[in-house]
This record gives sequence, C-alpha cells and structure tokens, in this order.
Amino acid sequence: PASDVIGSLTPYQAKRRIVRNVMEGAGLYQAVTYSLTSAAASQKFALKAEETTKLLMPMSEERSTLRQSIIPHLIEAAAYNVARSNDSVALYEIGSVFLGQTTEELPFEEEHLALVLTGKWTDNAWQGEKKQVDFFVAKGIVEALIARLGLTERVSYVKANIDGLHPGRTAHVLLDGEVVGLIGQLHPAEEKQAGVKETYVAELNLLAILSANTEELVYTQVPRFPAMTRDIALELDRTTAAGEIVSIIRAAGTKLLKDVKVFDVYEGEKMAPGKKSVAFSLTYFDPERTLTDEEVVAAHNKVLKALAAAGAEVR
Repeated sequence: PASDVIGSLTPYQAKRRIVRNVMEGAGLYQAVTYSLTSAAASQKFALKAEETTKLLMPMSEERSTLRQSIIPHLIEAAAYNVARSNDSVALYEIGSVFLGQTTEELPFEEEHLALVLTGKWTDNAWQGEKKQVDFFVAKGIVEALIARLGLTERVSYVKANIDGLHPGRTAHVLLDGEVVGLIGQLHPAEEKQAGVKETYVAELNLLAILSANTEELVYTQVPRFPAMTRDIALELDRTTAAGEIVSIIRAAGTKLLKDVKVFDVYEGEKMAPGKKSVAFSLTYFDPERTLTDEEVVAAHNKVLKALAAAGAEVR
C-alpha cells in the first residue's frame, strides 16, 4: 500500500546540499572524476593514509587502485583545462575516498569535498581589477562553508608540512582539535610536473564535518547601539601565526569583545631581522546599551596584559 509519509532530506543530505550551494555560489564548477587511480598516486594528499584497495583485474595500471584523496584527479582536470588555453580554473568535487576495510572486507567509504583553484580569481578589465588566486582565496572559501554550517568557533587552522604542497603555504583544518582537512599551494615541483602555474587545493572530510552536531541557526537583530574599535600593532617573530594571537585575544577578551580581525602585515627594513608587524582590529559592543570609554579601556587592558604575558610586543 502507498505510504502517507512525506519524504524529506536527512540532516546530512540537507547539509550536503548547503555545501554545493556554497561552492557554486563562490563561483566553482562541479567536477566528477574517477575513483580509480594508480597505486603510486592512491595515497597522495590523503588526510589519513590507510590500507589501499586494489582491483583483482584492472584494465590498466593507471586505474588499478581506489583513491584516498580527490585532489590528484582535480589537478589533472585543472591541467587539462590549462593545456587548452583555459588559464583560470575553479573546480570542486564531492565524492568518496576509500580507506582500509570494513568487517565485510570491503573498503570504508568516506565522503570528502575537494577543490582546485588556479589563474585569476577576479578579472574585470572594465574596472581594471585583477586578482590572482592565492592561499587566502582558498581559505576564504573553506571559511565561508564552515561559517554556513555553524562551525566557525570549533574550527581552527594550523600550519602544516604535507608532501607535494608548499611548506610555507599549507595548513591543516581542525574541527574540535582533530584534523578534518587541508588547504595549500601545490609545491612548485608538482606544479611544473602537472604543467600548471600557481595552484591551490583543499580537501575536507565531509563525513566528519557534516556529522558534527550543530545548534539551530538563530538570527539576532542588528545592534541598535554603536560598536567601539581598538587597533593593536604587534611585533612578532616571523614564524608566529596570526591565528595564535587571535586565539590569545579572544581568550582574554571579556564578553564585550565581539570580533577580532587582522588588517595589516608588514615585513620590511623598519623591522628587526626575523620580525614582522601584524595589526589587529578589535570590536567591542553590548547589544543592550552604549558602552562607556572606561568599560572598553578596562576590557582592552586585559587583552594587552595577556599579549604581553605571551611575549607579544605592542608597537
């Protein structure tokens, strides 16, 4: 008999649809690539390399093993386009990677999201505006997705060294302290081999991210009271990540501190060797009333003390 139950998406399926909307809203095109690759490439860029699964009778060595990362095939897709005079490429794929074996002796499928970006991100000849793809474009797309899923406060980015990626422009994405993704520029040697110029990739473990419990999105009114901002310029070691300082500021800030942003980085002749200047803008406000200067000064001083204790020198 026909059922009276109305069909609907599961929470996971609904979140996966959000992923597609964010990617396509950012201007990326969806790609669909092979799940099979060569044994040599099967674990390249894998977030967690486990036992691989090989076909008993593969049609070719290049399609003999199930992949553990989507990135290699997206690089191939980007290279294919670049070789045909399409110098600007922005692709994403949602698909499975195959890790180890289940109790049924089948590979465990884990759904991932991957993206590849190369060439110009903005090319507006009329306005004379051009912008090449860079690390922050790739990270911005990931951040937009994380924000849309309501996970911003639980996600962090930590510098990483990953084979095949640029050692100074690569980061792991952590959810609740666990690695769930990567963002980075292809190593110049990899770019040369693939026949592409500066190229950025990212991959996220969608199974982990979309399975994370999140609170229902609640909208709040636009604040009726004015915010107050304070800027800080800090002299830091070049190796110190701005994200580490943002974490210190957020931890020291009272409930009045609502936002922290990096707005300037300077490395030049005016700085001591091995040092850099990073400027942060801190926003304070209370949605219920107008803050006084004394309240903001008190809250800001707590932040300054925490930074001094961490060895960050205010310029």
